[in-house]
Formats: sequence, structure tokens, C-alpha cells
Amino acid sequence: MKMSESKKVLHVINSLSGGGAEAMLVKVLKESKSDISLNHLVLTIKDEGRLIEEVESLNIQLYSISHKNIFSIFRGFFKLLKFIYKEKPNKVIGWMYHGSFLATIIYLFSKNLSLFWNIRHSIYDLSHEKLSTRFIIFLLSLLTYFPKKIIYNSREGAYLHEEFGFDKTKRELIFNGFDIKKFKPNEVLRERLRNKIGLKKNKRLIGVVARFHPIKGHKEFIESSFLLSSKFDDIEFLLAGEDINRDNEELMRLIQEKGLEHKFHLIGEITEPENIYPCLDLLCVPSLSEGFPNVIGEAMLCEVPVVATDVGASAQVVGNLGGLVEPGNTSSLANSLGEFLSKDLIEIQKLGKLCRNQIKEKYNITDIYQEYSSLLKTK
Repeated sequence: MKMSESKKVLHVINSLSGGGAEAMLVKVLKESKSDISLNHLVLTIKDEGRLIEEVESLNIQLYSISHKNIFSIFRGFFKLLKFIYKEKPNKVIGWMYHGSFLATIIYLFSKNLSLFWNIRHSIYDLSHEKLSTRFIIFLLSLLTYFPKKIIYNSREGAYLHEEFGFDKTKRELIFNGFDIKKFKPNEVLRERLRNKIGLKKNKRLIGVVARFHPIKGHKEFIESSFLLSSKFDDIEFLLAGEDINRDNEELMRLIQEKGLEHKFHLIGEITEPENIYPCLDLLCVPSLSEGFPNVIGEAMLCEVPVVATDVGASAQVVGNLGGLVEPGNTSSLANSLGEFLSKDLIEIQKLGKLCRNQIKEKYNITDIYQEYSSLLKTK
């Protein structure tokens, strides 16, 4: 099939920062390079994000309306209309709320265009969302007639949005996919990072990989760490993610109130998470809300067991190989983490291999891309 005959797919997203939705888009774009039947384009609302260079390296056309203020909104709208007229995409897929809203505007100003929303979140409490995001969610609930399909990456995410008025007949489930070659156990990396942070050989390391935000449950994790530290004297904790550093006064206050400064390692935002997971003995995902947490699949591919709160698709991904607890319940979280810390080394190693095999079989990115491709090729 010639490129001129391929269908143009326009992906619309707020930015190309390092979040889960952005990372999944990049994985889809990478897999698309072997699929000549679809020609992918990317439109961002903001011209920022550490994944921009990665998208450009794939020779994917990248465009931004550079929204920064009220004046740039109007200028960007006219740039957008010009872009639509020039490119004439066949399909437009909005990623998350703002991307889906802009994709809907594009759809309304276009002809012969199929619209898809890609909602990658679970709404438990709107108060956790910014006011602007709450407004966009409300608008989308009124516009739910327009998309051909609404893609969710978890069943719970679909149910929760449908309670807010999203059309249940449009539901399409496509789970997250993972690069099984990129994420794998690595003893060299394990020793290198553990030495870098000054971790003694007889210590075990529990990690949380997430940006600093109330929804990610750092407060609950720190409280659970305090309970754990009274029972296990050989454990320390690693936090990684945006705003995870000692300049974060709120985070440091939470740690210092529990007297745990000497046990916590804060390493900030990471661009290569595949280098972090192998150093962990256990990953904790204490989130109060999630869609489909990439960190779970990535850690399990590195043969690291996971204890997570039962939100979003966490239970589905972890299966019977990890621990699941009620969100916000710090004592249950501490008990579940303690159960894994009580297992012997051979048992943990066997469990780690089962974790990797489960992700390889169910969430290989190559298979997940085929689901996107099949959906986008429908008339």
C-alpha cells in the first residue's frame, strides 16, 4: 500500500510530558512504524515535554497550537483550522480529557472524519481534579454522542465515566502495552543504583515511582512505612518522580514527622524507568485513583513483585501475584507489604519470574498495537 493510500490518523494530546498517557502514545507510534496502512500525525496543545525528541526521532509529523494564554487560544484556533485543511486526516483520536475535547472540535470542523476518544483515567472523586479539568469532563459528557468509540484502558475506568454520562454503547477496552525487551531484570543496574544511593547489601528496598500529587498516595505510603519500620529493621524506601526531592517542603514534612529521613532516598524525576525497577525488592503503588498504572507492568517485567491499592486496572494487572488493598487504608497497606517482606528469597525469585511471564503473555505492546490498528482501520 502506498503512503498516499494510507489512512491519516491524527493523535491529539495536551503535551508530551512523561505521564502514562504520553508514554503509551509514544509506544503506539513506535509500533506503527511497521504498519504502512496508517500514517500517524501528532498535535499537542502545549509545545513542551521531554518526549518531543523521541517522537521527532520516529519521523512522525509533530504540530502544536502552543496554547499559553487567552490570546494564543484564538491564534491557535486559526492555526488549527489551517492545519486541518492542509492535512485532511481520516481519523482523529483524542488522548485524555483535553485532547479528546480538542479532537472533538477538529471533528466538528471537518468532513469525512472519524472521531475517537482515548480516556485513560478513573474518576473516583472530582475534587482531586483541577477546576478546568472538571469543566472539560462535564463538556465531554455532553458531547459523548460524537465519538465513534470511547477507548478505556480499564473496565473500572469505563464504568466510572459512564456514571458521569459517557455513552456506554461506545465503550472500547484497549489495555496498556509494555516493551518486554526494554523492561527486564538487570543485576548490573541493580548493584549500580543501590551503591549510588548508599544502600547496604543487607537492606531491602521498597519503591514508589510516581509524580508528587495527593492522588498518588505518598502520604499514605509514608504512614505505612512508619508502621513497617517498627517491624522490619532491614528496609529502606525509594521515591522517584516529578517533584520528588528534598526541596519539596510538603514531602519532607511528611517524612520528618515520622522520623524517617534516614530511611528515604529521593531521586527525582526519571527519564529511564527501566534502570530503576531492577534495584527494587518490592514496588508499592499506593494511589487513591488510577487508570491503568504503567509502573505495575514495568516493575513486574523486571521481576519485581507489586503491592497496590485496588483502583483502576491494578487488580487486573497484578492478578494473584501481588498484594491488593483498599485505597487510603495505611494499616492494610503496611500489612500487605509486610507479608511480602516475610517471604524467603527463593519464594520471591519464583514469584518475580511469574510476574514477568504474566505481563509478557497479556500485555505485549506488539499485540496491543494491533488492537489500535484494527480499530482505526474500521470504516
